[in-house]
Amino acid sequence: MVEIVVGVAIGLLAVALLYPVRTTDVVRSRRGGVLAAVSERLAAAEPAEAHAPLRPCC
Repeated sequence: MVEIVVGVAIGLLAVALLYPVRTTDVVRSRRGGVLAAVSERLAAAEPAEAHAPLRPCC
C-alpha cells in the first residue's frame, strides 16, 4: 500500500512540474516586456539626425 501512495505522489509531482502550458498564455505574458526592450533599444540606436527633415542631396 505504501508503494502505491509513493507512486501516486511521484506521478502527481511529475504532472505538476511537466504539465503543458499554453503557448498563447506565455506569449501574452511576455509580450509587453519584449516590446518595451525593443523600443528602448531602437530609441538608443537612433541618431540625433533621424528626427531632422531630409535635405536634397544635389
